[in-house]
Amino acid sequence: MTAPLPRPFSRDQRMPILHGMVIFVLVIVVLQLWLLTATMNAWLGGDDSIVCPAAAVSGACLALNVGLFRYLSRIGRTQRASDSEARPSDHTATNAHTTPRARIVR
Repeated sequence: MTAPLPRPFSRDQRMPILHGMVIFVLVIVVLQLWLLTATMNAWLGGDDSIVCPAAAVSGACLALNVGLFRYLSRIGRTQRASDSEARPSDHTATNAHTTPRARIVR
């Protein structure tokens, strides 16, 4: 037995997720700027031991931001797929008034 596919998020559900992700990304970017400033201050002061750990933490922040971007694109992709399934295509008749009539050829 296969597990049911998860329902895509509605627009009302996606907006708080998007806002939370944007705020989280902004906090991470500010953290990275502070980390760069503190690392440059220590490095210019002669402390070389802080450079490698700071680079590792900055790389982890980058990986987190890339993961958030991939999650966001996956949410958008599932939403677009469900929208295309929900909408009738242009060549599909939606009611009796839009069905093409047969031409009488004489």
